[in-house]
Amino acid sequence: MQYTVNTASGDLTMSRDGGVMWRPKVANPYLRIVLFHTDDYTFPERAAMSSKLKINWSPTSDDTSHATLKSAGNRDYASNAFGMQRKDFAS
Repeated sequence: MQYTVNTASGDLTMSRDGGVMWRPKVANPYLRIVLFHTDDYTFPERAAMSSKLKINWSPTSDDTSHATLKSAGNRDYASNAFGMQRKDFAS
């Protein structure tokens, strides 16, 4: 799954929650979370927030393109002025 923050949540069509199926079951699974920020998160904003973070931003070499997967549906969620867009992928 891939989540993207949408600051124009009025553009979203609300979806019901759920629909996540972790199949097939795999031995010893793990979950990795990779966060990115856009250029909208300016240097002064990052500097103001840095003392509040428990870890620092750092680059990653992980491939997050999902190039070997196919898009398998999406869901949108919104509250007040912000929203989240979820993209699902399957093999």
